[in-house]
Amino acid sequence: MPQGGGKKVLIVHKGQAQAKFLEALALAQAEGEELPSEWISRARQVGHASNSTNTPLLGTALLAKATNKDINALALQTKVHRGYSARGVAKGVLVPMCVEHQIDLRTTGAEPLNNQPFFAKPQVVKDLIPESKTTARSELEYLIQCLEAADYLEGESALYALAAFLRVRIEDGNKATVLALTGSVLTLPVLSRLVREFINVNREGGRRGQALVAACLDLVHPGMVHADAINDPSRKIPGDVAIEIPEELHGPAQLKVVP
Repeated sequence: MPQGGGKKVLIVHKGQAQAKFLEALALAQAEGEELPSEWISRARQVGHASNSTNTPLLGTALLAKATNKDINALALQTKVHRGYSARGVAKGVLVPMCVEHQIDLRTTGAEPLNNQPFFAKPQVVKDLIPESKTTARSELEYLIQCLEAADYLEGESALYALAAFLRVRIEDGNKATVLALTGSVLTLPVLSRLVREFINVNREGGRRGQALVAACLDLVHPGMVHADAINDPSRKIPGDVAIEIPEELHGPAQLKVVP
């Protein structure tokens, strides 16, 4: 399948994608409906990857293929042949539809494809993660195998693959934790208790704590918070959450790290 070359930009219409999502969801929730075991297995293995962003990326590609068979399943942007806006499909359709139907995508942000290693990249390739990061690299290579297989899907096969993905996320996903807040003023002791409950009900390997830190920092520094893969520090970002200071504020862009 094309990996670059001449450009042919394709569109995934929002209304059509929403309709395909609902069709696939009905299949996923139907008792006795047999879905392709290949895609059940693929979705489940991707769902166990250390980088949680792999999950919404696969879901985005499957939703896009179910809506427009001509798109390149490995594309992230319109810069590549048969490219489309994967970010637009994820933000505009997949995430809000999953929120509405309480389906866990393993990420909590409105724009999961803004996470590393996919942020601002034109398409998914092996070199997004260096070979030295053996686990993350092998998970990325498996994701690419899934996307390459997805690129051949069209029509009913694409719809059923999406349904298999949704069924796995329904079966394997974490149920939402609802915090009941009463009164117009939330005191610090009450907030502290609710936060402890939220983190400790299901720690998700530290993901909830990381998400809370990132959310708190985003209240003070909106749009400047960078959350890396969980428990995956690097020399540049020794902590999992950092604040990126724009160049216009403090010279060359820099990261302030939160261990």
